[in-house]
Parts: sequence; structure tokens; C-alpha cells
Amino acid sequence: MVGSLFVQGMISFANLVIATFVLIFAIFFLRETVHTKYRYPWIFLLVAVIVFFSLQIVNVLSLFGFVEIGMYRFIFDLLFLAVILFTFIFQYTLILHSEKIMIMRQKQSKKHE
Repeated sequence: MVGSLFVQGMISFANLVIATFVLIFAIFFLRETVHTKYRYPWIFLLVAVIVFFSLQIVNVLSLFGFVEIGMYRFIFDLLFLAVILFTFIFQYTLILHSEKIMIMRQKQSKKHE
């Protein structure tokens, strides 16, 4: 029991450290690409990272006995997965839309030739 609790604590702490690095990287990336037209998928991923980061903080606090998360953990997991799914759907829509624009431009350029 104590060994498994230790492993769970180490994994939760490692996830918190990784989530911190990803959060910092995502913020710096979004600052550098402020003038990019299609940034929405990256903003959604930032939201997902914030949800994941929050989940890891709650996990670490629950291991120390400060917070009892119980069912709330499933809510964080659901939010995280929903944002990731929405990001993939939105990115697919952007790619599909940009391909349609390229095809239309090619057809228009052929008409003008």
C-alpha cells in the first residue's frame, strides 16, 4: 500500500513538472505567433494544458490529504479530453478549409490563363 502510494505520488509529481514545462512552452509559443492567422487550435491546446495542469495540482494536493477529489477527477479528465477532441476537429476543419481555398485558387488561375 505504501509502495503504491509512493509510486502514484512520484508519477503525479512528474506529471506536474511536465505540465509546467508544457504550459510555459505553450505560453511562449503563443506570444511569438501573435500575428499568425490560424492560432485557434493552439489556443485550445493551451486550454487543455491548463486543465491538465490543474488536474495534476489537484492530484498532488489529494495525495498530501489537502483535497478530496473523488468524482471531480472524472470531470477534469472529461474537460481535458473534450478540449483535445475539439482541437483535433477544429484543426481538421482548418486544414480542409485551406485545401478547398487552394483548389479554388488553382481553378481561378487556370481560368485566367
